[in-house]
Amino acid sequence: MFDTGAGAVKSSGAVWGDVARVNINQTWTAAQTFNGGALVPNQSVGEGNGNVANTKYVYDFFNAAFNVTVAPLASPAFTGNPTAPTPSAGDNDTSIATTAFVQGELNSPKVRVLASPPIQNYSANVTLAKSDTGSIIRLSSGTTFITTLPDNGTGTQPCKYYIFNASTVPQTLKVAANNYIYSRSGVSASGGTYTIAPKGAVAVYAANWDWHLIENPPLGSAALLNVGTSAGQVVQLDGSARLPAVDGSQLTNVNAAAVPVRQTVLSGPAASGLPNFLPATSGSLSLTSQNISTGSAALVVTAANGFGASGAANVIGMSTTNLTWSGLAASTTVYLGVTISGGALTPFSTTLEPVYQRGGTISTTNGQYTFDIVAMQMYLGNGSVANPVNAVFVGEVVTGASSVTSTIAYAYQGIYVYDDTGSLPGAGTNVAKNHNIGVNADVVARLRARCVTAELGYSVGDMLDCPHLWGSAAAASFEVATRKNVVTFTTGSTYAGWHAVNLSTGATSTTGLTLARWRYQIRVERGW
Repeated sequence: MFDTGAGAVKSSGAVWGDVARVNINQTWTAAQTFNGGALVPNQSVGEGNGNVANTKYVYDFFNAAFNVTVAPLASPAFTGNPTAPTPSAGDNDTSIATTAFVQGELNSPKVRVLASPPIQNYSANVTLAKSDTGSIIRLSSGTTFITTLPDNGTGTQPCKYYIFNASTVPQTLKVAANNYIYSRSGVSASGGTYTIAPKGAVAVYAANWDWHLIENPPLGSAALLNVGTSAGQVVQLDGSARLPAVDGSQLTNVNAAAVPVRQTVLSGPAASGLPNFLPATSGSLSLTSQNISTGSAALVVTAANGFGASGAANVIGMSTTNLTWSGLAASTTVYLGVTISGGALTPFSTTLEPVYQRGGTISTTNGQYTFDIVAMQMYLGNGSVANPVNAVFVGEVVTGASSVTSTIAYAYQGIYVYDDTGSLPGAGTNVAKNHNIGVNADVVARLRARCVTAELGYSVGDMLDCPHLWGSAAAASFEVATRKNVVTFTTGSTYAGWHAVNLSTGATSTTGLTLARWRYQIRVERGW
C-alpha cells in the first residue's frame, strides 16, 4: 500500500525504499520515467478514458477485438495452416523449412540417390542429361554403341550415374571435350572413352570435368560369385588351392589332363598291386563296388577325348565313394562302365561287348560302344548314328538267373606285371595268367627271365628277354599268346626250353639255364 505521509512503502513494518509521493488520481502533463516493476491498476476492456494501460489490458483487448488467442513466443502451438517464407535451395540454418523447401530438397540430385533411383534404358547412341543424375543407366543392345556423359566442365552441379551393361557385347562410355575419365587404367585424354565389358557395371561421379569411375571390384571373398563349373559360372579354387575337377572338354587350348595311359582306370584300391574295387560275387543282379575311399583308395578314371591344338585331350573323373551297377542282365556276361561328366563318375552296364578298333567304320548299332584307337574316342551307337561319349569300361561280370557269380576288375593303367617267386617252370609246362586288361586289340606281352644266382656270365638281377631264349633242337622257341584278359606261354619239351648264350664267351649252352637260378616275369600292356 502507498503511505502518502511517510514517503515510503511498508510491508509488515519493513521499509523497501523511498518512492515518489503519488496521488492515485494524479494527472501528468509531462513525460515520466519509472524504474523497476511499476504497477498500475487494471482497466476494463474497451475503456478509452486516457488511463494508463497495463500489459493485461493490451492482452485482453486483442483477444476481445480479434477473437483469437495470441500464441506465446516460447513453444507456440499453431493450428490451421500457418505459412512462412520458403528458404532458398540448399539453405542450412535455423530458418523454418516449409513444405515447398522440403519437396525441393527431396527432388535434388543430392537426395535422389537415397530413394529408389529411376532406371533409364538405352539401346543406341545417347548423351545423358544432367537431370538424370542419380539414375541407373541400363545399356542393352546386340551391337556396341556410345553413351556420352554430359559436359560438366562449365557447371558445378555434381553428376552421378550407375551404368550397367546388360548386353553380351562391350559398350563404350565417352566424355565430352575437356572432360576426363579417371579409372584403374589411369586418366584418359580429353574427350576420352572407357569400355564396359558385357554384364559389367560402373559408377561414375563428377563435380567438375573430372569423371571418376568405380569399376567392378576384382573377384575375391568380398564379391558375390556364382561358383561352379557350368556355363557362365566362376571356377573357384578349393580349400587346398586346387582347381575343381572338370572335363578336359571344358578347357580350350590346354592339354587339360596329361595322363600316363589313356582310356583306362588310372588308380584305385588295390591288394598285392592288383585292383580290388569289385567284390567276387553278389547275391542279386546289382553290384556295389568295395574299398573305394579318399586318397589313394579313390577310383580315378580317364577317358580319351580325341586330340586338340595342344595335343591329347583327356577327361578325368573320380569317385571317393562306392559305385553301384543296378539292374544287371541275368545269365550272361555284363560289361561295367562309367561315364565322366564334371569330374564325376556315373555307372552304366551293357551286354554288348565293347569294340576296340583302329579307324574304320564305327558301328551305329543301338547300345554298341566302339573305341577308335586312331581317333582316341569312344562312340555309342543309337541305331542310326554313333556319337562321341566320355565312357570307360572298368570291369565285367558273369551273372546267373538272380545273382552275380564272378567279377573282373580291369587292370590299372592297362598294365599287368607278374613276377614269379619260384624256379623257372620245367619242360613242357603251360603257364597262364589273368592280365585282366579288358581288351585284345594291340596287346603286347613280354616274357623275361631274371637271374637270382649268377651263371653263364650273368649277374644277379640281369634280365633276359624272351627273344633271347629258345627251345632245344627238339622244341621251338617260346610261344607267348594273349587273349582277352589272359596271357599264356609253354616251355620247351627238352631242357625246359630255357636256353641262352654264355654272356662272357658267346657260346651256346647245351644244358640250358639252371631253373633254380632264375625267375620269370610276364608283362602285358596295351600298345596304345
